[in-house]
Amino acid sequence: MNSREFSEVDLTVSYGFSLDRVDVGVGVISYLFPAGAEETAEVYLSLGMEIISGLSTGLDIYYDIDAVDAFTYAKLSLAYAYDITDKLGLEIGGSIGYAGDKFAKNAGGDDGGFYDYTLSLSMGYKITEAWRVSAGVTYVDALDNDNLKETSSGGLLDTNTYGIVGVSYSF
Repeated sequence: MNSREFSEVDLTVSYGFSLDRVDVGVGVISYLFPAGAEETAEVYLSLGMEIISGLSTGLDIYYDIDAVDAFTYAKLSLAYAYDITDKLGLEIGGSIGYAGDKFAKNAGGDDGGFYDYTLSLSMGYKITEAWRVSAGVTYVDALDNDNLKETSSGGLLDTNTYGIVGVSYSF
């Protein structure tokens, strides 16, 4: 693959709501791989809660309903959000992930277990009350090379840093 080609495109449909202090999200993600890997889809449940002003924690659980047909991944996260202006916000965060056995093996690993960690930085801009754009950068690395191998070791992890661009509409 050439260095400037897309290796993955994720199409997501989600619905979010609140139950008292807990934010809940459910959704479906379709993973498309223009470079030729097998496409698949997952459903997910996301739970989040603000601990103190600006500091929040979350738990995301994913289940593949297509290629893997099993629990794939769970992520525990911590993030701090800061409003620079009424329309512009900054968020810094980190997470730790746990992979299911079938998912880890499908990704070139040996067994499931603690899989990866991420560090992220993003900015969001509120165009209107309903429309928002965002951009960010994320660094990801393996916690256990048996579970998330680099391509040089026969695994699928070939990128440690990636960018994210998003557009969202809330109603």
